[in-house]
Amino acid sequence: MKVRIEPYTVEHLLALGADSNQAIVNQITGPAYTLMTDEKHPHILGCCGIRITGVAQAWAMPDPVAMKEHPILLARKARIAIDECLQEEKIYRCYAEASEGVDAKFFNHFGFRNSDRLYVR
Repeated sequence: MKVRIEPYTVEHLLALGADSNQAIVNQITGPAYTLMTDEKHPHILGCCGIRITGVAQAWAMPDPVAMKEHPILLARKARIAIDECLQEEKIYRCYAEASEGVDAKFFNHFGFRNSDRLYVR
């Protein structure tokens, strides 16, 4: 069987049954290709590529008085703001480092998970 390599398109991965979001992410995050049979009526054999995605470090500096009086409200609003930043910049991996006196609950409100003082999302 002869196989040719074609530039990847979203439609190729959709034809293989992939989720449309996955297909689009694969197209916009790096180079990708489709393997096809080299026939009059080609058949898609598969798709491959690499995702080059962003990495970011989150930070926050709340007012100590506001944090003491309205911790839940600040956490909710800050999470919305961080989510918006990540979406706008197409960041798919974000981390934050714990500083002294900050407990895991603070990071959990932002959607981060603990990995030995390094919080990853």
